[in-house]
Amino acid sequence: MTDHKALQEQSDRFEKIAEELNVAADHARITAKHYRNAEVARAGAHAFALQGHVSNARELFHASARLHASKARTEGAPDT
Repeated sequence: MTDHKALQEQSDRFEKIAEELNVAADHARITAKHYRNAEVARAGAHAFALQGHVSNARELFHASARLHASKARTEGAPDT
């Protein structure tokens, strides 16, 4: 994989993370609205969806971190 291709894949991954978190934020706002209106079941459904989008974002972030870890070097780092 070329450096440019790897960087583009990382960029795309972070765009997807942003999209997931934007949708999660929408669900959080809807959840709050439903709780204000005492619509507990509807609030719960959106809270559950929110968690799914946060989980998707977390998985993408972990994939990015694993890729970075596979390429990161520690030469010159002090021993700790």
